[in-house]
Amino acid sequence: MDVSIKHYAVRYTLRPTYFFFTDKEMRLHMKEFRTVVASPVGLHARPASLFSRAAKESGCVVTLAKVNNGAHSDFVDGASILRVMTLGVKCNDEIIVRVEGENEEAVSDALRALAESTDH
Repeated sequence: MDVSIKHYAVRYTLRPTYFFFTDKEMRLHMKEFRTVVASPVGLHARPASLFSRAAKESGCVVTLAKVNNGAHSDFVDGASILRVMTLGVKCNDEIIVRVEGENEEAVSDALRALAESTDH
């Protein structure tokens, strides 16, 4: 059985603090959801800007990946508009969003609403 151990940094301390978790343990400490992007232009330009701004202002660590044929891309920083746009998410594409921080539930709901909205 191959258990992959990943290195995660907690960035809300004065000095970086490092912990080692398995992927399963890490998922216990974050909120993850899948959703389908409804914007006609996908996560490009204005929708990507709104998403990344909301992620940055939330104070949480937000990452997202594009799902393609059952597999997902690498996770990118959701607070970076350029990283979000490089995923190439189009209308009706599925994404996975991970949120880690103090107010995960509220931030997850807000980001889900932005991704599923057509009012951009």
